[in-house]
Amino acid sequence: STVEAQTRAPLSQILANMFPCASITGAPKVRTMEIIKQLEPQPRGVYTGSIGFLAPDGTAQFNVAIRTVLVDRERGQATYGVGSGIVWDSLAAEEYEECKVKSRVLTEKRPSFQLIETMLWQSDGGLFLLDEHLARLRNSAEYFGIAWEEAALLAELDSLMDNLTEPVKVRLLLGQDGRFTLQTVPLSVGARPEPVRVGLAKEPVNSQTVWLYHKTTNRQMYDAARASRPDCDDVILHNERGELTEASSSNIALLLDGELVTPPIESGLLGGTFRSYLLKNPKGLQNPWALPLREKVLAIADLERAQGIYLLNSVRGWGTAVYIP
Repeated sequence: STVEAQTRAPLSQILANMFPCASITGAPKVRTMEIIKQLEPQPRGVYTGSIGFLAPDGTAQFNVAIRTVLVDRERGQATYGVGSGIVWDSLAAEEYEECKVKSRVLTEKRPSFQLIETMLWQSDGGLFLLDEHLARLRNSAEYFGIAWEEAALLAELDSLMDNLTEPVKVRLLLGQDGRFTLQTVPLSVGARPEPVRVGLAKEPVNSQTVWLYHKTTNRQMYDAARASRPDCDDVILHNERGELTEASSSNIALLLDGELVTPPIESGLLGGTFRSYLLKNPKGLQNPWALPLREKVLAIADLERAQGIYLLNSVRGWGTAVYIP
């Protein structure tokens, strides 16, 4: 429904009287707030809010935040409120089920995992894209609430590199307890002849799945996708909207209509460090076609009509691929 009125009240007063909205308290609002006061033993604290804008012409648009997390960074705690807006025809059992759904984010079991960064070490350049790898590691560690000592890690890396002579892959594992381990792997391990035969995964991934956006040891989705195409060396994933995302251990790029394009992060994929570098530095590390890499939403059908398919990986660099339908 739409409510219209003319008022001389300032915006601050309007917002103060609008909140909490009926979608939070239930309706009719006045009576439900009285019931809330009777039933709840203490004030709720911060439990709703709004994001919006004021336009130059005086119009405004605001939303209502219906689920709020209050974070206390000093104490390392967060409060997540769950409830439902009760109206006259609400059914208790249904409202309770709704609360269970809303709180599922807190109760779902998270598999044990470690964060991974795999880096190329060469004697003439050290660790390739080290800053980009560390930035991604910081971002994922913050997301999962992992406390770690970056200075200690850098010291261990320096010590490791002092003993290296031949190019290797350096594999970094950061556990949920903040402990890290370093491993070196010969470049020959996992090497594949080119062009790499790639096929489309049998099932789509859900672009809302958090594990797509962080590099971890939880690789069940990727392993299942690889297993679905035993006739190929690697597999190209796609999401629920029919958009291409990535390969199992590389980002992808297509030569399409004279442009070199790669799917955007929003399609549901890991932001590879080599991919990120190429997007930010179009003149650096030029590809064989001297074309800048740019983001574009890619459809499954684009695989068939692409003039070239390429795999992007910070250890292997540019790789060529051929599509197997």
